[in-house]
Amino acid sequence: MNRSLFGRACTNLLMNAIQHCEPDASISVTIARDGDQVRVAVANPGAPIAPDILEHLFDRFYRAEASRTNSRENHGLGLAIVKAIAEMHRGTVSAHSANGVNTFSFSVAASVTTPASEMPAAAVRTNTGTATDAAYSSLAKGKSA
Repeated sequence: MNRSLFGRACTNLLMNAIQHCEPDASISVTIARDGDQVRVAVANPGAPIAPDILEHLFDRFYRAEASRTNSRENHGLGLAIVKAIAEMHRGTVSAHSANGVNTFSFSVAASVTTPASEMPAAAVRTNTGTATDAAYSSLAKGKSA
C-alpha cells in the first residue's frame, strides 16, 4: 500500500467533512476491518443530501451546488481522488446521508494494508473532535485536501 496515497485519501475525507459542517460540530473518524477490506469512514452532521446527488459526489469535478461560496477554492476533485486511491488499492467508496449525519467512506483491500504497528497512532483508532480542532490540526501539519 502506498502510505502517502492512503493518508491523502483520509485527509481529503476529513477536509470534506470540515468544509461541510458548522465550526463546533463533531466529526467522527472510524477505521475498521470489514471482511477482506479495511474501511475508513468520516461522519459529520449536515443537511441531508439527496440520493441523486450522493451517487455523483465521487465523480471528477462534480459539485452539488455550483454557486457555493468557496467554488473558486475547490474544484470538485477531493472525493474523486479518494475514489481513485481506493480503486488503486482494490477498494470502494460510499456516501450515506441519514438522520442529519453525512458519512463518506473508502475501503482498501486488507491484504495490501500496512500493519497497524506501522500506521500512525491517530490512524488506528476512532477519534471524535470538533471541525475547528480538525482544521487547526490539518493546517498545523501543512496538509490540505
